Amino acid sequence: WLEPPPETIGARTQKFIADVASRVPSAPMFAPHVTLLGGFTFDSDEAACVAFDAVLVREKERRAEGAEAPLRCSTSAIVCGDRRHQCVYVKLEKTPALVAAF
Repeated sequence: WLEPPPETIGARTQKFIADVASRVPSAPMFAPHVTLLGGFTFDSDEAACVAFDAVLVREKERRAEGAEAPLRCSTSAIVCGDRRHQCVYVKLEKTPALVAAF
């Protein structure tokens, strides 16, 4: 996740989320964030941990080889969907560095 700094826009965003959630009984409270990677399906929690550990290992290797840190991403589009709690998506340009990282 990417989370906004609480001392700037994070506090305002958290207040907005709390205000909206207070008006909708089933609305969850959550920290403001942008999910970087989602939509994965694994057979077990262990399989998910193995896959994400591999991503972390590749990122460490990338940095050890002198790659840019942090990984730079560029937006290709902002789109809306219909999944509850996941309705705005920021699509990233599929760059060689991004593909190599994941």
